[in-house]
Amino acid sequence: MGDELRFQLMGGLAAWRTAAAGPVELELGGPQPRRLLAALLLSLGQPLPPDRLIELVWGDGAPASARGSLQASISNLRRVLEPARPPARSPQVLVLRPGGYQLLVERSQVDVGRFEAEVTSAAADAAAGRPAAVVRRLEGAVDTGSVLLPELAEAAFVIAEAARLDARRATAFELLQTGRLALGRHHEAIADLRRRVALIPRAERLWALLAVARYRAGEPAEAIATIHAARSALADAGLSLGPELRQLESDLFAQAPTLGIGLGPLLPLPPLDLEPAAPTGGVAVAATRPVARRCVGSRRPHAFGGGRHHGS
Repeated sequence: MGDELRFQLMGGLAAWRTAAAGPVELELGGPQPRRLLAALLLSLGQPLPPDRLIELVWGDGAPASARGSLQASISNLRRVLEPARPPARSPQVLVLRPGGYQLLVERSQVDVGRFEAEVTSAAADAAAGRPAAVVRRLEGAVDTGSVLLPELAEAAFVIAEAARLDARRATAFELLQTGRLALGRHHEAIADLRRRVALIPRAERLWALLAVARYRAGEPAEAIATIHAARSALADAGLSLGPELRQLESDLFAQAPTLGIGLGPLLPLPPLDLEPAAPTGGVAVAATRPVARRCVGSRRPHAFGGGRHHGS
């Protein structure tokens, strides 16, 4: 069933077959078969009708010969994915179902699927108060910042998936930093967060995490200065400080005890929408419950346990 195959979508489309001597990269061919494979990989678990595949591979400029070319590309791709399959044997990897063509591979065989599985597990660890597990899972995964299918970056179905993946990466980044804060690894969080707010100055959650990291690192004045910097960055974009950051500012001035308690997400994280996507949507993973949430202004402990703050 193709369990020896591995696929890459982040950083460029590639495929390998595992072998005793090591992985062997597959020759996927020209633009059309590569686009076909990308569309199928982004729709795992969902068959795609031939007309939809023609639309994805050729767009609005599909020639009259598109259906025949599609069949040729499917035949070629089947030979690449199953080179040892006898001609009389039915395909086992790229199959034709009543609803269309479908790849029978597991999401764990695709880099995006593996990343999303790690985020799902990290979210469960966060909700269960296991910050060390969150950090262990995400420190390597969050570094996976390669562009999704750069050779197809202008394709509509890739743009939609890239946006969903970017949102998942943002959630993973925030989970990682909250885990680090809960473990007392404040300076690591500060370094990452400073770089991130420079890139995304309108992200209030990141400013909040950076302010709390500063506070816990024994830098209460810098924590308040972080809120001022957030206010300035938002004003440059024609926005005002949101209620969560305003409450955090008040808590910082008051040195509220909750600022020194280990935490789950300081601000509501984007929902972990892990339901299977619509056709040509993302490489979905199994559904899970959202991360437990608590806003900054709450006077109740957050999800992760922890010690006292280091501020004066």
